[in-house]
Amino acid sequence: MRTSYDKIEFNHTVIEEPTAFKRSFAGKYQFVSEIGSGGMGVIYKAKQPLLDRYYAIKMLSVQRANPQALARFHQEAKAASTLNHPNVIAVHDFGFTDDDDPYMVMDFVEGMSLANLIQSGGAVPYEEGLGIFIQIATGMNHAHASGVLHRDLKPSNVMLTNPESLVAEVKIVDFGIAKINKAEECSSLTQTGDVFGSPLYMSPEQASGKKVDARSDIYSLGCLMYETLTGAPPLQSDTIIQTMFMHLN
Repeated sequence: MRTSYDKIEFNHTVIEEPTAFKRSFAGKYQFVSEIGSGGMGVIYKAKQPLLDRYYAIKMLSVQRANPQALARFHQEAKAASTLNHPNVIAVHDFGFTDDDDPYMVMDFVEGMSLANLIQSGGAVPYEEGLGIFIQIATGMNHAHASGVLHRDLKPSNVMLTNPESLVAEVKIVDFGIAKINKAEECSSLTQTGDVFGSPLYMSPEQASGKKVDARSDIYSLGCLMYETLTGAPPLQSDTIIQTMFMHLN
């Protein structure tokens, strides 16, 4: 069964424990396996023996990541750590290894993404989809009430535990381009004019680089619901630009 965090396909490959991991985690976490990797980092499955619990540890490489990616990684940790809800991925710790590589310790979610569920079985039955939608909306309501916008809500960022059951438990993941709606948090990462997100699920104001609020996430949720119930996104063209243009018009 495949799982994804932040556009990474998990393969549950067991590999040797990296040196940085040994030095920096000092026995607090037992390395189990590498569960995902990308161009700038890697995600590990790790166990905390004292609590007998498993976590996902996401780590970026300062040698491979650009400054903006590092800043967004920190923003993701800050955004997710402000949230405490059963339908939102929890961040338990954030820090740096001895090599100055940033890492965050998150819930380990055993299951599959909503995108995988749609890809494997097509349109999701209404009764099953409704239970998923209610949980996503409840989790996003908590995020919005806490002043956090997701800005990249889509099926691959919705994890499902026990996906074979009638009502799977939802975990919203990947707050990598989240925006914290506080004056002191405003920075070049969230300036008006920047375009972030995934074109298939972008609100018109997001596609045009305008200032966004909670309504943008609601628009993305609508696109997600449509794809879940039909098996295909509501608006899609041959190119990214054409797809964004369809959302705008």
